[in-house]
Amino acid sequence: MNQHVKGTIFGLVITIGLGIVGYLAVVFYLISQGFDESNQIIDVIRSKNAMYWSMPYTLLVTILGVWLGVRKIDSRIYFVAAIIVLLTALSVTSGPLKIMSIHMNYIPIILGGILGAYAGAKT
Repeated sequence: MNQHVKGTIFGLVITIGLGIVGYLAVVFYLISQGFDESNQIIDVIRSKNAMYWSMPYTLLVTILGVWLGVRKIDSRIYFVAAIIVLLTALSVTSGPLKIMSIHMNYIPIILGGILGAYAGAKT
């Protein structure tokens, strides 16, 4: 398989996979704190406080996913990073993950893609 396609798929799986893990960690944490109604959990997840906590996590996950996806690619690193960022944003916007997204963190996704591609180009 082409190294660009493998890098794109690997970076996308890492980025979306860690996003799902983070979401499930928040839900299980809230359940362990005594939130037993789904309405309560949704209200906490949709709060501004959760948005502020989810932004750095989204940034770090995107940096890691893009960096792992592009680090072994010789050329078109930024193109592969752009594809990973676009597919991640698309999955959060209109895919099945729309239900799970805490907030639509497009700025951290874009910045994480740029920083991850830059780090991948340097290694």
